[in-house]
Amino acid sequence: MTAELVRGQNHTLPQTRLEIRVSAGTPVVAGATLGDERGTVRGVEWIAHPGSPQLPGLEVSQQAAADHRLAVDLEALPDGVHRVTVLLALPVGVGGPTRFGAVPAPFVAVTGLDGAEIATFTLTGLDAESAVSALELYRRQDAWKVRAVGQGYAGGLAEMLADQGVAEAAGLAGSIQEAVTRSLARSVAPPPPRTPGGDRVRHPTGAADHRPPTPPPAPEPPEPLTDPATTGPAQTAPPHPAPGPAAGPSGGGPINYAHPGRQHAAPTAPPAQPGQPAQPVAGDATGWSMDERLYNQIWGMFEDLARAVAAYRSAVDFAESRMDQELDRALSDPRNRIGGAGDRARETARAKRDELTSRAREALDRDLAQLAAESAVVEPALPAAYAGWGNPVWHAHRIPMEIPMALRIGDLHLPERTDLRIPLLVRLPLERGIWVDSGRAASEAAALIDTDRLRRLAMETAVAHAARLLAVYPPGEFAVHVIDPAGSAAGPLAPLVEAGVLAGPPAAGPGGVASV
Repeated sequence: MTAELVRGQNHTLPQTRLEIRVSAGTPVVAGATLGDERGTVRGVEWIAHPGSPQLPGLEVSQQAAADHRLAVDLEALPDGVHRVTVLLALPVGVGGPTRFGAVPAPFVAVTGLDGAEIATFTLTGLDAESAVSALELYRRQDAWKVRAVGQGYAGGLAEMLADQGVAEAAGLAGSIQEAVTRSLARSVAPPPPRTPGGDRVRHPTGAADHRPPTPPPAPEPPEPLTDPATTGPAQTAPPHPAPGPAAGPSGGGPINYAHPGRQHAAPTAPPAQPGQPAQPVAGDATGWSMDERLYNQIWGMFEDLARAVAAYRSAVDFAESRMDQELDRALSDPRNRIGGAGDRARETARAKRDELTSRAREALDRDLAQLAAESAVVEPALPAAYAGWGNPVWHAHRIPMEIPMALRIGDLHLPERTDLRIPLLVRLPLERGIWVDSGRAASEAAALIDTDRLRRLAMETAVAHAARLLAVYPPGEFAVHVIDPAGSAAGPLAPLVEAGVLAGPPAAGPGGVASV
């Protein structure tokens, strides 16, 4: 059974050969330090980092990546080691995020060699910190335990190493970041930025697989309202280029261990016609997998939508404010209140307002049309966890073997263009529960619905979310318990009860509530 730890909580380790898996929404540097009984690091020979990835009983990744696997053999650690601290840091000087508060909360899991999770920890509550002590494995009375730490450092890697007693921590932190920079071509890059016009800036270097021990850079590939999720099969990746001849020892160059058929960079968009925007492509973002590229692309669409609508509404407010100011100035002069001068002033001010509003609307329509075209391409390519219920991908649904990266809980749409819908995704595992509000004050639309119907719709929404979570998670990952004291949710819950996916029948009445 997996222990889901919170900050400060510990759990006994049943074995000494372990794997520590790190999952973050952006490339991070992963390392580990060895400490004595007091937690002090005796020297650089007790630190595993990308520039020196192997120690007796410990191995870490050599580069920045969104996912890491650290190998630990507690019985093979040097004598005198009583503590192993896992460190995460954001790479510096690469144009990525500079604080953990701007990225999804990292997730750390301690597993056996068979992949079975022993303990997990989600590092929530980080803000300005750029480095964090994620967790520690420590010896207590000849038994090893894991503790969730989550201690962040705004001063970065140097401050974190200094806190563990490392001499010349600043110099060591700089050398670690330099080692990361040298292997930048092998790291999983964050989503590429977009230009103000909405087109993504394509980086010249793709991201390569971070799993081989020392792979050289891989060859470059060719060039708000919410509804419950009610919206083709996943697209296949473009044909892989044929692998080129690998340079062997006799050729004087390093052997390329990168898988020639694995693609990590975004697919190249079809060439645009002169004067026309580039044609959208599903997966048009960087990432280690197609699911990650689609996730990053959808969040890029959401950011574009937010910027475009904010600019439009700000322009409309400015036009209205300018018209009011011009009318006040014109009508404050008594001479303009006689004859047609006042009427002409009003017409002039309104004409300027309409011109500004019209130009803003043209820009918004152009941006929304591009987003609508991108949404039409992306939607059919989504995996089940990202797809709406009406997507044909559900027709070929199979029991998943791994936890998906994210979950779709609805659509984002606008009153300015109701046909544009962007999937609303949340990262998994959920950091907090999902609250479904059945109050009439929840929104203007809810105020027009009678209370009984609103509660029924809220219950159906909650059941739909539970069904989606159960459908995209591997069996046995979590259990769903339902408390329904009044028995009013029997109808919406019937499909889940009949399917047998609930941990037990809904708990009704005081006795049922008490038992759960």
